Amino acid sequence: MTRVRTGFLFWTLCLVGVIVAIAATFTPTQQSDPPAASDARISIAPIAPIAPIQPPSDLPVIASLIAEPEPTRLRIPKLGISAEVASIGMQDEVTMEVPEDISVVGWFRYSPTPLSGIGTTVLVGHRDGATDPNGVFRNLDKIEPGDRVTVIDEDGTRWRYEVSDTELLDSAQFATAAEGIFDIEKEARLILITCGGEYIQSDGGYQSNTVVTAFPISR
Repeated sequence: MTRVRTGFLFWTLCLVGVIVAIAATFTPTQQSDPPAASDARISIAPIAPIAPIQPPSDLPVIASLIAEPEPTRLRIPKLGISAEVASIGMQDEVTMEVPEDISVVGWFRYSPTPLSGIGTTVLVGHRDGATDPNGVFRNLDKIEPGDRVTVIDEDGTRWRYEVSDTELLDSAQFATAAEGIFDIEKEARLILITCGGEYIQSDGGYQSNTVVTAFPISR
């Protein structure tokens, strides 16, 4: 299924329910979790932001209509991952959706597809669930530079990437980096995001995000 892309300023949140960031811009020419604890709950409902970052006031709000084949599958041989990819967006003006199924990866549909050839393709997934510790990105922090990642789109095209780095960013660091993470004008790259770091139930869950960056290699 292809889709219509609409540009807008948005907030995004940590997959465990802590809103951490950010405003992004989409131009017409380019497209642009719980817990190891057993009693924690997965939520994709709106949650009050923690130290919200105000969007830059000079960013234009532009809508674009671009139809391209969407990602449908993600493979990471190093981690034994071969997972379905489903389109996700914003649940409301401040809340980013995440897949309800912890075995499914979400492609943020306001980010470019691999076919775009520019900007950041953003994929997100759960580290674990309320009763199952084995979320699709459970071991994402074990990926290393040089590891290979393949995204398959609905046309069957395989887009291959090589991991360049893995970072663990707390909410403040993620908020600072978010404009770059969701940039639609940088060179083409793939970013994978899940929760990580310390889990503190009283503070909303995981306190950080694992962020993996990978760049295209010859198909």
